[in-house]
Amino acid sequence: MNNNEISLSITNIDENTTTTTSICSSTITNNHIPKDLFSCLICYETFGVDQQQLVALKCGHMFCASCIHQWFTTNKVCPTCRKRCWLKDILYIDASTCIVAYGKKKINNLSAERDRLNNDIQILKDSIDSERMPHKIK
Repeated sequence: MNNNEISLSITNIDENTTTTTSICSSTITNNHIPKDLFSCLICYETFGVDQQQLVALKCGHMFCASCIHQWFTTNKVCPTCRKRCWLKDILYIDASTCIVAYGKKKINNLSAERDRLNNDIQILKDSIDSERMPHKIK
């Protein structure tokens, strides 16, 4: 698996069997990237793995390198928050690293949700089993 692939498998363990199901195993594409997190705030294009260079200003707002360089020809403030910025303050970011980190966090969140749901299932199974047990006559 390379850095641009995300895989999620869910393993269910019952009394006698173990089943592993692959829910998602794919190369990251723009369809997997949330637009609100990974979009240029000037051109609104989604940052992709092999696309435009991603940059951030000191204030934290992200843009395409070409968009912010063009913006700085006439303005010296962040296009979003209007804080004063300098070209020397631009941080160049590897978009694929950000996207992979986002994917890993998403997998961790889904794994925690799976664990919570498996726990709920076990509680319900235990409840059903206790209802099925013959009641003792006193």
